[in-house]
Amino acid sequence: MASDHLVGAKLILRAQLEVERRGVEGILSELEQVEPDLAEFAIERMCDLHRRLLNLRSRPKATQRIHRQMQALVLTSILALRKGHYELWQNQEGEEGSAEDPPASSDPSAP
Repeated sequence: MASDHLVGAKLILRAQLEVERRGVEGILSELEQVEPDLAEFAIERMCDLHRRLLNLRSRPKATQRIHRQMQALVLTSILALRKGHYELWQNQEGEEGSAEDPPASSDPSAP
């Protein structure tokens, strides 16, 4: 399958570090503001999976650790993709802006 190379290892690492630094709650809060439908979907599914983990009757601490890892995985993926789209948008804006700028000329009367 072809790849558009939108999200590379660097972006994933940056997103992962941001999730670790800001915490799941901070990232979810921001996501709820900028992408409310996506945030709602992710939160509902993560809560459902947490419930299912609890039903397995595993140790509570192990369940919580797995739930946190799942949250970090989902949020890191979303953040990395958002960062990739933002960088793509910035690059396209830069290319369009430079294409629209008139060429530098030493003759001010030249078109």
